[in-house]
Amino acid sequence: MSSYSDVPEINMLYVEQENIASAISLLDNAGTVSSFTVAPTAESPTINNMTQMSVSIGWLTSSQALNDAARAALVSRYDEITQQLADLGVTEVPADATRGR
Repeated sequence: MSSYSDVPEINMLYVEQENIASAISLLDNAGTVSSFTVAPTAESPTINNMTQMSVSIGWLTSSQALNDAARAALVSRYDEITQQLADLGVTEVPADATRGR
């Protein structure tokens, strides 16, 4: 059973998981990746003593390989969240995200 103090984290995980499920559904139904953002982390090196900025790339069309890679990453994160919810004591966690294809 989960603790009351875990409720905010559980809610954030549910929202993230619902968004991921929507994205997977779109990709499974002729959706496409239309943009891509790469962001630096604390471990990212600086260039000329300047912190790197996020880079966003937009496409008019994307490749099937990119769509497949995005879907695989989304499924992986969805399943990680399912495990996190179970670890927090949430019962009746959602089914795994590999459904659909």
